[in-house]
Amino acid sequence: MNNNKIKIGVLGCSSIADRLVLPAICNSKKLELACVASRSPEKALEFSRKYSCKPGTYENLLDDPEVTAVYVSLPAALHYEWGLKVLNAGKHLLMEKPFTHSLKTTQHLIDLAAAKKLVAMEALVYIYHPLYKKVHSLVNSNEIGNLRHIDAYFGFPYPPAEDIRNKPELGGGAILDNLIYPLSFCMNITGSTPSGIFPAIQYNSRMGIDERGAIQLVLGDITAHIVYGFGLMYRNSYCLWGSSGYLSAERVFSRPPQEQGDIVVIKQNERKLIPIEAANQFELMLDDFALKVNQPGQAGKINQGEEIINRMKIISGLYEKVLKK
Repeated sequence: MNNNKIKIGVLGCSSIADRLVLPAICNSKKLELACVASRSPEKALEFSRKYSCKPGTYENLLDDPEVTAVYVSLPAALHYEWGLKVLNAGKHLLMEKPFTHSLKTTQHLIDLAAAKKLVAMEALVYIYHPLYKKVHSLVNSNEIGNLRHIDAYFGFPYPPAEDIRNKPELGGGAILDNLIYPLSFCMNITGSTPSGIFPAIQYNSRMGIDERGAIQLVLGDITAHIVYGFGLMYRNSYCLWGSSGYLSAERVFSRPPQEQGDIVVIKQNERKLIPIEAANQFELMLDDFALKVNQPGQAGKINQGEEIINRMKIISGLYEKVLKK
């Protein structure tokens, strides 16, 4: 056992924690899984046996002096309550997206973390993948000329009826669940905050959630069109259109660790494929979190502070509009 590893606890036995985050922690050279906590003792015990760590309650985890950091994997409506408790317990915070359900609560956690000199980071993973980094490099090097327009899509079939994404009291709905992916991509790739936002949101009054939406953005002299949500055939892609060409890619936000792929670049009389190697974006995200904890002066600000706030200004504003229905 490496004593230099950051001991991390996981608060909540969610599907994403089980499928992707916990295995990535166990493979990490920088983190050590210390505890998995659940409101269900049986669930905590099941996960602790599967991942060879201590089981516990939420309170056990926060009181554990060995735990330096906590990954919160709870429904969105509970993020603020337990993020606040994590920071007040003096532990670094890795929060599953969205950071919280509102701008006000997000700002409070960011400010509190800064005051306590703790890391507060959002677990938005696709930006660590070589695919995103290569697309960013191609755009910055004018491979397609001046970027003019972005189309970004992330949608999938309806979740099962009992899924937390269908429960408004737990922060359900597509705005809080998956808009963050194409929205953050458009903001990150352009380096801009939208000056114009024109949404068309489909609301399910029977379930009390927003199901899907289409949003037009103005980002400086670049336009973007986003389609996201539930009740769609699975699509996870984008296309960037420039003055002298365009590029496109598939499986851009949720990409299996073993999957290779290509970026398609098309120019006048030219079509080329740029290969992208397989990578585990969850392991890469955890490495960045560990670097932020261990070397705060050396790590970048990706998925921290103003980046989170700028995203939440838009997400929170759209979510508040939906709640007024």
